[in-house]
Amino acid sequence: MPIEKENDKKKPGEGEEGKPPPVAEAILATNKDPDQAVIAEQAIRHFTADRLAEWYNGMENALDNFEAWIHTQDDESKGHFAQRGFFDSLGDRYKFELQEIAGGKGAPIMDALASETDNTVSWAEHSESDLYQFVNYMRRGLRDACWFVRDCLPSVVSQQWPQLLDLGYGGSLDFVSALLKLGLPSINYKPQEFTDKLIAHATSYRKAFGPAKEQLADKEPKKVDDAKKAEAEEEKLKLQQDDQQKQKILQQSQQQAITV
Repeated sequence: MPIEKENDKKKPGEGEEGKPPPVAEAILATNKDPDQAVIAEQAIRHFTADRLAEWYNGMENALDNFEAWIHTQDDESKGHFAQRGFFDSLGDRYKFELQEIAGGKGAPIMDALASETDNTVSWAEHSESDLYQFVNYMRRGLRDACWFVRDCLPSVVSQQWPQLLDLGYGGSLDFVSALLKLGLPSINYKPQEFTDKLIAHATSYRKAFGPAKEQLADKEPKKVDDAKKAEAEEEKLKLQQDDQQKQKILQQSQQQAITV
């Protein structure tokens, strides 16, 4: 019996003659025109790239509007916003609101967008100290995330990729609704809503510091008044003591005059 060479052995999962089994795209195309499958893939990729580019432009405007709102705030508010605590809070809210665009966690495309964005934003939370540069990292993270999903769509949607190809076979656009269900942002989404949510979050963060500082401000005048009152009482007591001392000296002088 001939000795089987190591390289001739079939690996688990391999097909005939030691060749890897056909990938999902090849399986899909087994009973269909391969050219049509390629056309379907190109259509899906182009549609996704165009939709992500358009959506990102809108989201960039949303972040521009949020940054413009920050510029309108007073110095005290800006001081609160320029702290690491706010960076952490805003970064977490940013990821949450991204996922909410697709109805929360579980939609693979938006999960990937939010996760890739969070990688950049999380780094900025620990390394950036300038508020406006931090907002810029929010933009950059989302831009890079869009590029990632655009270039790696088959791996992002994973098991749903063969289904998308099937839906796009023969020039059909049925894949569009499937992509939206998988988390691709809809054209009906209004980026201004995103701005409003970030502003609402920042406002709530600012108000969380307001009461404590206002209470401190209310107590401060009282402390000043108490100090002035104590100082006045001390001065009054000192004057009384001086008067008593003067009266005592005067009485002693009178007694000495009588004795003489």
